[in-house]
Amino acid sequence: MLHNRVSEYRFNSSPPEDLPLSVRSCGSYTLTEDSPIDRPKAKWFSQLFWSQHGCGEFELEGRWTRVEGQALFFLLPGEVHHIRCASEHWTYHWLTMDHPESARMLHAYGISKRLALMADCPDELFRELRLKLKEGTLASDAQAAHLAHAILLETRAMRKTTSTHPKSWVEQCRQRIDSEYANSELNVTTIAEEFGIHRTTLFRAFRQHYAMLPSQYLQSRRLHHAMELLKQGGLSVKEVSQQVGFLDPNYMARLMKKVTGHTPNEFRRGDHL
Repeated sequence: MLHNRVSEYRFNSSPPEDLPLSVRSCGSYTLTEDSPIDRPKAKWFSQLFWSQHGCGEFELEGRWTRVEGQALFFLLPGEVHHIRCASEHWTYHWLTMDHPESARMLHAYGISKRLALMADCPDELFRELRLKLKEGTLASDAQAAHLAHAILLETRAMRKTTSTHPKSWVEQCRQRIDSEYANSELNVTTIAEEFGIHRTTLFRAFRQHYAMLPSQYLQSRRLHHAMELLKQGGLSVKEVSQQVGFLDPNYMARLMKKVTGHTPNEFRRGDHL
């Protein structure tokens, strides 16, 4: 595999003054053992690296540290930037932050270990971040900061998936749906915010553990309850819809027809039997 380097830099040289987080640049690299090594020098910004495939090494204070597979490492302002590929190929993503408080920001997100094992690299977020930097407007700079924030949140969630109880937070999300699905205000966004993770992380982890999306699971719980209430009779379609968490009874009816092949009225009459 040939080496490949894709990167984008913020068009505006000065970081936005009104943002607590600013992104200077972002890139995605695939290196080989033959890839040229940049001349090492100290950088004045913080840099976060997310290794995705293969193996590499980075140098800090004269010592090389090996990075294998999915892992996170970082460099702080003033530290020497020097990395190299240590396998047939190595793919990693990176972003740099030039806000004066960038080092403190990393620590605030729990990024304190120089090397940490990760799971599922959010490569799509890195791609979106590069696209925003490429736009080169003040508005896109702010959106880039938002995406960097999302990536930092991903580091928290992915560290949790490699802990002693890798499914614990995913199970808690499922249990949240089990207990609150009848609440019409409950949705994937509110669940993600409650657990302090990005929607993308929730979707990916939930599908990995339960072979379905959290939105599908939420709809399934509501539909199953709706069918039981319809079988019992005594409630109108609108009343059933309200009791199981669907704001729009027409939407519930369309969804039930699509999933089961029967309308709510057909369920109430027992036509599904």
